[in-house]
Amino acid sequence: MPDAEIRVWWARVWLVFWWVAVDILAAAYMSNLITVLTVPAFPPRIHTAEQLSKSHVIPSMLNYGSFVPLALKSSKNPILATLGRRLFLDNVLLEADPYNYLVGKVLAGTHALICSNDYLWFTLHRHKVTRKVYLLKDKLYSYYMNWFLPKHTPYTPIITALQQRFFETGILTKVYRMHTGYSAGGDEVVRGTGVLNVGHLQGALILLGIGLAISVVCFLLERYI
Repeated sequence: MPDAEIRVWWARVWLVFWWVAVDILAAAYMSNLITVLTVPAFPPRIHTAEQLSKSHVIPSMLNYGSFVPLALKSSKNPILATLGRRLFLDNVLLEADPYNYLVGKVLAGTHALICSNDYLWFTLHRHKVTRKVYLLKDKLYSYYMNWFLPKHTPYTPIITALQQRFFETGILTKVYRMHTGYSAGGDEVVRGTGVLNVGHLQGALILLGIGLAISVVCFLLERYI
């Protein structure tokens, strides 16, 4: 563009917008390129029992006499049977912290821990690893908590009525969530994927707006002062 045309006021404004837009696009491209080249590519997450059976991750649990290992091996479901054949049983039951060894294996990325949902959340919070691990969506079996009372116990109806009332009012659910530290519907966004999205460009867009505002102010000052 000739120098004479650049001196026209509308050409200056157009060049300001053009330079700012080019700078932002170049910065976004370079940032994305640097992120892709420097951030390692994470393997896809395992969300189902089928994916677990086909992966290199070894299912594991404590050998405390549970029915789960035998039920998995004798299952007619090929996925569960595969998990049963690959299942690793930890025979070292430490009274102070029985899951210390298996939690370490999970953090290393080589094992997956099978345990009841409530105690699993308790173990994760005890080891302070809730932000480093996650739970599979698939559940192998359902279980129920029961209270065993002597036969013909006179206060059985009272306890049953109170338990039902606690459940209906939501008190039991609230206490359960406070105890486990678990809130349903939590954030499951996988971070660190190495790809920039619109949310990552908020700063660049804010700078664009600030730059445009400053350019307009400079233009007005140059035009009328």
